[in-house]
Amino acid sequence: MNLINRTILEWSYRTEKGYPDLNNEKDLRVFESLFGFDLNEGDYNILSFGDLRKYGGPRLNKLFDLISNEEPVALASGEEKIIQFAKPEYSELFQNSDIEGIKKLAGSRINAFPFFTVDGKEIGINSLLKTPAFGGKGKGSGTAQEDIALSGINKELSNIGSIDVELAGKEYKGIVKAETVKGVPKADFTLNTQEGPAIFLSHKDGTTPKHFQQYSGFKGLEEYEEIKSFVEAVRKASNGELEPKASYKRALLNDEVKRKSVYGLDQGSEEFGVNNCQAILQGPVKFEAQESGDYVIKANHQVNNPDIPSGGYEPMLYVTFRRDRNNMGIKNARFGIYPVDYKPNALDI
Repeated sequence: MNLINRTILEWSYRTEKGYPDLNNEKDLRVFESLFGFDLNEGDYNILSFGDLRKYGGPRLNKLFDLISNEEPVALASGEEKIIQFAKPEYSELFQNSDIEGIKKLAGSRINAFPFFTVDGKEIGINSLLKTPAFGGKGKGSGTAQEDIALSGINKELSNIGSIDVELAGKEYKGIVKAETVKGVPKADFTLNTQEGPAIFLSHKDGTTPKHFQQYSGFKGLEEYEEIKSFVEAVRKASNGELEPKASYKRALLNDEVKRKSVYGLDQGSEEFGVNNCQAILQGPVKFEAQESGDYVIKANHQVNNPDIPSGGYEPMLYVTFRRDRNNMGIKNARFGIYPVDYKPNALDI
């Protein structure tokens, strides 16, 4: 067992949940008492494109949200300032977590490419700091939270050995490790045999529907009549431009759209893959042995393909205010399919 795994194991034994949570103040204090330093202390590292693209790029969308909401961003200069996208097309790339589009645009200059402006000056990703919004915990911490999450899954598999996993009535033999998925598909990670990926999983943090953020945007779903109707209703209600803090919602009735938003645009095809996940999970992932000898996946919340999430997790159409956005042809708008409990105070339309 290497030093990192020993550290995580010792820390885990002392936590209430049995695993470390970097958002839990008690867990951080346990770490400090064991190892003599605070994970949150120290200066932040310089942000990189690699930090933003990790796990399919949700942090690209997070940066988009911060900029759209005019929230101050920590700069390498030591200041916190509101920044803007240098061009509207750049904002769309970050909004959609378009990793390949950003790479194609910026090329070898990707960290220094002038995506943003501040006080009239062009700046790049490397002018920003890796604050907690982007996984940072101060110098020396690197990607601690992601490493702990991935290490936890693989450590359990390593301890158990090769296992057979039963999921939604199907058995997957010889699962030996978990692996993150590159790019921006629906799957966040896979469970692999020695031959490669066998189970494709979408993963969300947290414990409630409000922690989910969106299931998906409208990209790839624009031709469905319910999508068109909702967009036009919002256009009429807003005169083509959302006001600050405005948000609208509508029940989503089309089960096909629901499934594609949850499991990926290829849902319904015979083969599972990065855009047709077997399940969507929330929170820490564990494996529970069954009398049959197989294992089942356990998480805070789980829905298996082709089941549709229900209750507070039921998919619903939403649009929220995002300054200077032009989504679906409506100004200051961000459209998406979210759990019904995500923004309950939005106006029905």
